[in-house]
Amino acid sequence: SDVYKRQEYMGEKIARKYALEVVDKIPQQPTPAPAQPTTATPQEPSVAVSSPGIEVPGFPPRHPEVEQVVAPTGTQTAPDQRAAPQTIDLGELPHLAFSGKDEHLHDLLRRYLGVPEFDYEHEKRSRERLPVGMAHVLTVAGFVGEVLTVECVFDASHPEKKGAFSASGNLKKVLEESLVVARIVAARFLSQEQINFARERSIHVHFKGASQKDGPSAGVSIATAYLSLLLNKPVPGNIAMTGELSLNGDVCAIGGVQAKVTAAKALEISQIILPYGNLAAYLELPQALMNGMTAYFVRDYKEAFQITFGDSIPATVDLVKDGVHIKATRPVLTQAE
Repeated sequence: SDVYKRQEYMGEKIARKYALEVVDKIPQQPTPAPAQPTTATPQEPSVAVSSPGIEVPGFPPRHPEVEQVVAPTGTQTAPDQRAAPQTIDLGELPHLAFSGKDEHLHDLLRRYLGVPEFDYEHEKRSRERLPVGMAHVLTVAGFVGEVLTVECVFDASHPEKKGAFSASGNLKKVLEESLVVARIVAARFLSQEQINFARERSIHVHFKGASQKDGPSAGVSIATAYLSLLLNKPVPGNIAMTGELSLNGDVCAIGGVQAKVTAAKALEISQIILPYGNLAAYLELPQALMNGMTAYFVRDYKEAFQITFGDSIPATVDLVKDGVHIKATRPVLTQAE
């Protein structure tokens, strides 16, 4: 997954920088005098370098000393004329087999990985609530999952366009239709006064990111961002959602479950809302993906609305917490009902 690839990349980056420090400590040899022409077979230079104090996964174990033997190309050197092996002191290099409790861990990480990058998206997700009119949506680009942000604001730049509902973010036809359906479904959760309020204003929806966006899986997020704006209620920062809406408010199953869950896991999002139709696919995911994750499986948007803006989780919602399926308690309908 993307998480494991990033860990492997960081390990390789540490190993390369450590190896460069080892090479820099090897003294430069004087340039030999031009050799006389000889019919002897040229010998390739041989260099043997090893370093104490380095234990990096995927690399040979450390050796007690560094030896360097160089034979100039094009010369024939008798065994008794070769330079004696040199022992190089690398004592100043750190021992890389440290644990998370190492008091010098922070300094070593800065030394080999550089200054930490400021992740604004991570800082935003760590907030208890997102800004009003904003929601996270789980998407798939090719075979890679992504967590995008849907923003919904009142557009005061065109006061003459009262009641207009526009969108941007390099959207294609299917996603444009999702916007229309999501607005129709969201209107059922508004009072008549709030609907009249929306008619007097222009509302704009924007999907962050320059890549082209399409596909029927963003309806739940669009409706949530739209309602967050009109109800003036923020969405929790550690929750993301996916699922398409029908005109009746049903949440339809989507594709790319594993890619979307992997994206949420990589960004430390701990709660996700998925269609009930994807419950079986979710339970087949590796346990490592489900650990630390709470997934809510909704049948209609009313359940998603209660999870996002309510004070408690509806008893009618199936959820999976750390890979454990907690079934919903649904009332049994009689034949008359």
